[in-house]
Amino acid sequence: MIIKNETRVLFIYSVKTGKIDLRLYAVIRGDKGLEHLGVISGGIDEVIENARKRGILDEVRFIVDLDGATLAGTHTSSIRQKWVSDILKILSTLEREIVRLIGT
Repeated sequence: MIIKNETRVLFIYSVKTGKIDLRLYAVIRGDKGLEHLGVISGGIDEVIENARKRGILDEVRFIVDLDGATLAGTHTSSIRQKWVSDILKILSTLEREIVRLIGT
């Protein structure tokens, strides 16, 4: 299966703080790049529910949990490795800043 260059993928990533359970999320729109970025207190279910309420999930075709490297709804091999690498770099940088601001 090949993903079209307009396909939206929701990536979810845990922020490792000792005090608060946070999840960063990003929607990548194919070759167009980052479309949405946010942080939610809670688990993956809260991220998905928040995205649904905000209308972000309407056009998302795939959901990737970067912590467990699991993919909901399709085969992992169909997600471009470059997307995973790029979004992981962005979310790792954001994680460092969030942890610094929280003061853990």
